[in-house]
Amino acid sequence: MAQLGRILLWLVLIYLLLCLAMTLSQRHLLYLPTPKAPASVPALRLAGPEGDLVVHPVQPGRANAVFYFGGNAEAVYRSADSLARALPGCTLYLVNYPGYGGSAGQPSEATLTAAALSAYDQLSSGHQQLAAIGRSLGSAVALSLAARRPLQRQALLTPFASLEALAYEHYPWLPASLLLWDRYDLLALAPAVTSPSLVLLAQQDRVVPLAASSPLLSALKAPTIVEVAGTHNRFDATASLAAFFHPICGAL
Repeated sequence: MAQLGRILLWLVLIYLLLCLAMTLSQRHLLYLPTPKAPASVPALRLAGPEGDLVVHPVQPGRANAVFYFGGNAEAVYRSADSLARALPGCTLYLVNYPGYGGSAGQPSEATLTAAALSAYDQLSSGHQQLAAIGRSLGSAVALSLAARRPLQRQALLTPFASLEALAYEHYPWLPASLLLWDRYDLLALAPAVTSPSLVLLAQQDRVVPLAASSPLLSALKAPTIVEVAGTHNRFDATASLAAFFHPICGAL
């Protein structure tokens, strides 16, 4: 019995050490900052939550604009061409999170949310109608913006319902509710969003499986739901974005 007790004690200690390691490393796992864009890529330097906030403008001078928030490891300037093809009638603002693409600061739920609000507040006055697109982690940022500022519509690409639920999908042995510093609870944000939403799901997505997105579908107000072939990082959203945003971003 004494030996069994020692074995159980060691197992408990190992489990607690694993929980501690995951807790301390969670932001290194969640946020994978990207380097600055090449000097040839146009960039605006705005006042961000922790210093400079770098935003890449695409198709400047249009009456309406769309803010784009990328995934956790995405160099947003690389999405410029595909977004411009889908949304030819809108100015696009590709926002680099704090710590990404030359933006100052460290990424966290608080700083990403503050960056989105800062970009909106400094750029919105030059446009008539505003919208947002968020991809994966960026879907939480886009929905947070929609809950706090007026948007005509928003597109959520491969979104999750909450980071806690997604953590349980991948790490069912962890008490995620006790360990997470950043929550990204889209279910809590959804009731405050009244403008139309597009939710795009990738059928072979193993990072954010369909089950991790489905609770959000009923929380949003009558969203447009589109399933496309592909994985989390490989899917074509061009046609879906073009159709959904056509009322404000159709061809000139």
